[in-house]
Amino acid sequence: MHRRLSVLALSALSALGLGSAAFAQGGPQCPNTCPATLSVAASGTIQPGDTITLMPLSVTDGEGAELGVVGGGTVCSTCESCNTDFIFSWRIQSNKCLSYNNCGLLQSGPGTGSLPGSLTRGCGKSRKLLISYGDCNPLYMGSCPPHPVDPVDYSATWTLDCATCQ
Repeated sequence: MHRRLSVLALSALSALGLGSAAFAQGGPQCPNTCPATLSVAASGTIQPGDTITLMPLSVTDGEGAELGVVGGGTVCSTCESCNTDFIFSWRIQSNKCLSYNNCGLLQSGPGTGSLPGSLTRGCGKSRKLLISYGDCNPLYMGSCPPHPVDPVDYSATWTLDCATCQ
């Protein structure tokens, strides 16, 4: 009887020890978020009476996931895309042009407007939105509509960075 209890006790300790060893070999757990940051770099000036606003509505971190276990270690995926939604609005009273990403004309001369948008980027990458404001270039013959001539009076670059999960 005493021998039988010893065997049961050893079996219980072995099972507990194996469980701990298996947990220790599993490696680090995958992070569940990939932090997103939204930043702006602006230069120049806007004419008095003109306004340009980019309002972020949300900034969403990316998400990490476990792909599986290989050789006793956890294999993590990179994060699923980070994103931000925003509303871009303007009021131009002067004869200036306003464009985004060097090609999309938003306003030529006086007027107001608003445009919803979003930036989305995968893990470890960044995405930019460039806003340009300045004198209109009516002689521009490229594939894009007329946009401010260089050098522009004002520019702003909004950057969404999505960190790495691993």
